[in-house]
Amino acid sequence: MKVSKDKSNISSSSVGSQSATSDQTAATVVKMQKSNMKSIKAFYTPAKLSEQEENALNLAFLRAVISGGVPFNFVDNYYFSEWVQMLKFSYNLLSRTTLTNNHLVQLYIEACDERDVALKEASCCTCLWNGWTEVSHQSIYALMLLHDESSELLDVVNLSKEQHTAQNMLTFAINIFNKSALKDQTLTVKCLTTDSPRVMLNFRRIMAEYYSHMLTLPCALHVANIFCKDVCKID
Repeated sequence: MKVSKDKSNISSSSVGSQSATSDQTAATVVKMQKSNMKSIKAFYTPAKLSEQEENALNLAFLRAVISGGVPFNFVDNYYFSEWVQMLKFSYNLLSRTTLTNNHLVQLYIEACDERDVALKEASCCTCLWNGWTEVSHQSIYALMLLHDESSELLDVVNLSKEQHTAQNMLTFAINIFNKSALKDQTLTVKCLTTDSPRVMLNFRRIMAEYYSHMLTLPCALHVANIFCKDVCKID
């Protein structure tokens, strides 16, 4: 009886030892399998974007570049292109030329359409006509409209090759109005504001004659600037 009991104990101990060894082996195998297992990202290939999705991304990127004042040649930067590719996204970054020649025109058209919708809904506008000389010595004039606490750029014209006369400015202003959503509703433009050089005084006068409903006023900030200069000249 004693021998039989000892054999039973030995057999039980042996089975327990084998079971523990088997569990350790299984745990080691699972651990090795986990260490060799690839992430799901390694098997994921982004689907090719549709033409509509890629165009939307191009326009969104172009808006970011323009609003941030970033030069267009930034898109040709090697490290920026490398960063875009590291995103593992199926978007192919466009060159500066393609971005500006193709998508800039589309973005401009969309902005003009949004502007025209806003102007058609406006009941009262103030027109701002301003000119300046840019760094390349070009004479640039811009016509803007203020309405409902918003501002809209109607057009920018280069008058470098034109005489800066009040009559020429009137002609350009009329052409800009006629090309915009205000062609048939110029009565919504209640006021014209400019700075105060003599040519602008004449421009405001003939503008008021052409659009009899329009009030013309000098720019208050420009008047204050001239006033402060004159005061500073007093000994």
